[in-house]
Amino acid sequence: MADAQREQVDVVVVGAGPSGLAAAVEAAAGGLRVVLLEQSARVGGAYWRHSPDHLDDLAEVRLHHDWTTFRRLLARLRAVDVRTEHTVWGLERLELGFRVRALRGEVERAPVVLDATSVVVATGTHDRVAPFPGWTLPGVMGAGGGQALLKGSLVAPGSRVALAGTGPLLLVVADGLLRSGVEVVAVAESGHPTAYGLHPSSWSGLASRTQEAAAYVATLAQHRVPYLAGRTIRAAHGADRVERVTFATRRGRTREYDVDALLVSHGFTPQLELLLQVEPETRVDGDGSLVVVVDDRQRTSVPGVLATGEVTGVGGASLAILEGYVAGRALSDRAVDPAVLRRIDVHRRFARTMHAVHVTRDTWARDLPDDELVCRCEEVTAGAVRAACRELGVDDVRGAKLMTRAGMGLCQGRMCGRAVTDLVAVTTGREPDRADAVRAAGRLPAVPVPLSALAREARTGGDA
Repeated sequence: MADAQREQVDVVVVGAGPSGLAAAVEAAAGGLRVVLLEQSARVGGAYWRHSPDHLDDLAEVRLHHDWTTFRRLLARLRAVDVRTEHTVWGLERLELGFRVRALRGEVERAPVVLDATSVVVATGTHDRVAPFPGWTLPGVMGAGGGQALLKGSLVAPGSRVALAGTGPLLLVVADGLLRSGVEVVAVAESGHPTAYGLHPSSWSGLASRTQEAAAYVATLAQHRVPYLAGRTIRAAHGADRVERVTFATRRGRTREYDVDALLVSHGFTPQLELLLQVEPETRVDGDGSLVVVVDDRQRTSVPGVLATGEVTGVGGASLAILEGYVAGRALSDRAVDPAVLRRIDVHRRFARTMHAVHVTRDTWARDLPDDELVCRCEEVTAGAVRAACRELGVDDVRGAKLMTRAGMGLCQGRMCGRAVTDLVAVTTGREPDRADAVRAAGRLPAVPVPLSALAREARTGGDA
């Protein structure tokens, strides 16, 4: 086995989604040596996720938005040292700069160590799903996961699909499924999108958003897909896989649909594991997510560490690209057009409204049966968490983890951490604060790391 590869560079950008790509090309345009690390085999992130080369000719429908911008960024990426299949697990402060630790290759898992003057973290988000009866049945998956399957492998998650939860992603995924020939039986939105009309100042400057939403609604209408506002998931039913889903209004009226796949989204959870390793200032955003605080140049409270995209607050790809552009120019000490900063403010106002309209209420935590799983990895039920709160004095997510093992599995709480936090809060009546959110999101290493990789790094004089 080869020992760890070590290098010294100017800037490391972690994450090759829209924001990371924009940051990398702008920093490189300023004369800096930039290394862009991406876990996947291709750049683009979830927004521009595309199929492998050998499947490109098979795609009958293009499912990507703003593809022209992606092509422009790709053309400028030649000045950047792009390294795909690099999983970053550690970020450490040095006396001068930072040390980034990664594993290279899906199979090889070779350790890589980069020392950089500055680091840009653009790690994005993952789906948030609030548990409900039947949510662990095969065929039930995150809406983002279903979209990734369709975009990345040209495989539909099912032939008769329902979408449920809250947020614009439901419409985006439904549109892609319909244009790919998949039957969508219903879209159930727990919020009321008409509430956007109560905040005209937040969307008046975003005509493109309005036009995009209208196009999605038109697609649903064309295919006669019911759009059920104010409906939540009562339960998913089935034996070996999901076969039916029941939606309910707040007053208890229900509708049931036969399905072979159910795609669910209750928003997103920003991936802050790397950022929290250097302890930047954080805050709780309007959707209840922990995000990092940045200034108008995307700089965090840690000098030399910048953050862009959804880790600063979920706001969509257009905002993420603008933030990446600003960060890249800040690294090379170049001026930013004030119009760009004003555009960022418009997007952030819209994001605040979006969070208010598409809020996930805690009623699921009150109604979830005791025998339903909350932590899938460790098979911890809602009843076990409630019992720990009532009988063992647990009042935060860390206590729940220690007493029930919730969050100790392979995902290390990424998927269940928010659900466990909400369940503890409802059970105890103690609202979680920012410190609770930091404890729930912090992980070292950021992803599972083989002990053999640590040993190989140690042989080169590292202290991992």
